[in-house]
Formats: sequence, structure tokens, C-alpha cells
Amino acid sequence: MQKPEGKNRMDKRPGVIRPLFNRMAATYDRGNRTLSLLIDQVWRRRTVSALSLRDGQYVLDIATGTADMALEAARPLLFPAGRRHAGALPGRKL
Repeated sequence: MQKPEGKNRMDKRPGVIRPLFNRMAATYDRGNRTLSLLIDQVWRRRTVSALSLRDGQYVLDIATGTADMALEAARPLLFPAGRRHAGALPGRKL
């Protein structure tokens, strides 16, 4: 099968993707909140609540970005002492 040509074709190599994420890191959260009319915070809280986390459980936020989901999971009321979380992201600035 032939790859599509034109301006919609995206280079997905890590050396291209990392700088893209790093360039948008400084304004990502503000843009996300503005475009979603703060609904992103609501669905994040609901997602963490739906996990019904218990002491000793782990949360891994893959492609954590600015860590909003990991931070929501770490909130003291939802994530009491004894639980652990981690995030992973290929970019350095997000």
C-alpha cells in the first residue's frame, strides 16, 4: 500500500515529535482549558474517581504530558498516603 502524499503527511520519528511537544509545552495547559471551557478538569476528576483506587495500588500515566492526570490522581482526598503514581513522556519540557 502506498503512503499518502501532501501536507497531511506527518513525520512520526522521535527526533521530530519530541521538539514538537517541547515547543507547545509552555502553552498547552492554558490552551486545553480554554478550548474545552474547563471541561477537561471535570472529566479528569471523573476518570480518577472511576478508578476507585485503593491503598497500595499504582497509577501509570503513559504520555503524561503536563502530568494533569497524574496530579489529579495524586490529590490527597483521592490518593491517600500509601498509593504511588508515575508518568512517562518522550518530551523534556512537558
